[in-house]
Amino acid sequence: MNKQKDLSAEKAEETALKLLRMRRSKRDLENRLRQKGFPADIVAGVTEKMQRLGYINDLDYAMAFVHDSMLLSRFGPKKIRMSLYQHGIPGNVISCAMESADEEIYLDNLRFFMAKEFGVQEEISQAAAGRFQRRMLSRGFLMRQIETVMSDITITEEDYRF
Repeated sequence: MNKQKDLSAEKAEETALKLLRMRRSKRDLENRLRQKGFPADIVAGVTEKMQRLGYINDLDYAMAFVHDSMLLSRFGPKKIRMSLYQHGIPGNVISCAMESADEEIYLDNLRFFMAKEFGVQEEISQAAAGRFQRRMLSRGFLMRQIETVMSDITITEEDYRF
């Protein structure tokens, strides 16, 4: 028995509403609907309608994403910005959402990672400092943020005597 898949606008709207139970950007929703086989013209119409009805709002999505990424995932601003870009959020919306971020939270996150890595040590080696910097850069923190937090600790010269 050959069952025909319903690819109508009504079915696309129903699917979109199910998908929107999880927070999504406009592009995320478009991609998910295309993956489900809906034609491009229906996808465009449905996403515009969802946007008009307020079910999707890229600014709200971006602001919530920034908040969650800072507080839950403890990512730095570069990684958050790149993730938003990958979710299809326009640059002006990303900039607006990133402006709402509190710089002190980034520094607190770095202090958390530093305490986790070094405990209460007041001195660390250059090698350990370099590893920490590279790890934090990969988490999306800015070098100036890392340097600000690391200014509270003494970095010692390596002693290579054998």
